Amino acid sequence: MDLLLFINSLRTGGAERVLVSLANHWQARGHRVTLATLAPITDDVYTLNNGVTRVSLAAEGLSRNPLHAVWNNIRRITRLRRLLTTHQPDCVVAFMTTSGVTALLASLRTGIPVVVSERSHPEYMQLPPSRRWMQKLTYRRAAKLVAMTEHNATWFRQQCHCDAMAIANGITLPMPVFEPTINPDTVIPAEARVILTVGRLVENKQVDHIIRAFAGAQLDHHWHLVIVGAEGAQGAGQKQHLQSLAGALQVASRCHFVDRVGNIQAWYERATIFTFASRYEGFPNVLLEAMANGCAVVSYNCAGAPQDIIDDQQNGLLVEANRQADLTHTLARLCRDPAKIDRLGTVAKQVTERFSQEKLFDRWTKVIEQSRGSTG
Repeated sequence: MDLLLFINSLRTGGAERVLVSLANHWQARGHRVTLATLAPITDDVYTLNNGVTRVSLAAEGLSRNPLHAVWNNIRRITRLRRLLTTHQPDCVVAFMTTSGVTALLASLRTGIPVVVSERSHPEYMQLPPSRRWMQKLTYRRAAKLVAMTEHNATWFRQQCHCDAMAIANGITLPMPVFEPTINPDTVIPAEARVILTVGRLVENKQVDHIIRAFAGAQLDHHWHLVIVGAEGAQGAGQKQHLQSLAGALQVASRCHFVDRVGNIQAWYERATIFTFASRYEGFPNVLLEAMANGCAVVSYNCAGAPQDIIDDQQNGLLVEANRQADLTHTLARLCRDPAKIDRLGTVAKQVTERFSQEKLFDRWTKVIEQSRGSTG
């Protein structure tokens, strides 16, 4: 097969990591694979196999006003269409909304099928009305819409009238390593027991709930909280706000903020407990990653997929979403129960069997094979 994969960038992120793993898998099995982005190749943090063709459309950038936005979209569609017509792939796989809409418009009347993968919870996606309208208008043309959960697939079937299905992410160890790498021992005292959370510093991740729970649990000085994640454009000022909160709650000396790291597995391995407090998610890769590395997890049962990953009291603990007091109470009890921590962490590792990369690859390959020759 000749496949063209399309996403905004190959900067850090769960969607980017999954797409790179698919590209490398298909290339290693003899398929011709091209991976195109809007962002420049110099921004890449993930490594592609030498046999994968890497292309940048050089069409990223924020729009200054509505007219400029129209121009930017036309430019992106035109450049991708030029690539499609010269390359003539058997199928396009586009990850996330902007890429999906762009690919579907660029492929009009080319006869090239497009598979779109949505990585977020659709009911909570904060899309401008115009983009939501374009999503509903174009997605019905998709050869297949791949969502993260069956709940999300049902939403797309009902709202966008498209052929939607669910494919959960996979996990395999060891995890990839890229720069920057930071040794946990340079940040955390050797004797510390670590509660870890990982994610961008944006409001949806509700890291403030985790800091409040850590402070409210009144744990002894051996327990430290580590927050790994950088601010994004939508999270400007969050780090300073969270640091101020930790200071006000008198836990600043045991609350460590670490920007983006490329050796995240080392941080999971250093942690004892992993906490997750998002308001909503598409499919939280960090939960899979933490569990695969033997962390005992405490997670809000938010809209999304935590309940699809965690069997409460068996391989982790679910807390009713946004119940700050319950999160504090659950964390406090778990930290004082070493036997339960060990049991949950041991059982959690079984996610590597349930959500294996090989199962992910098999399901995606079947989707591509079924989609070839279909133009929606």
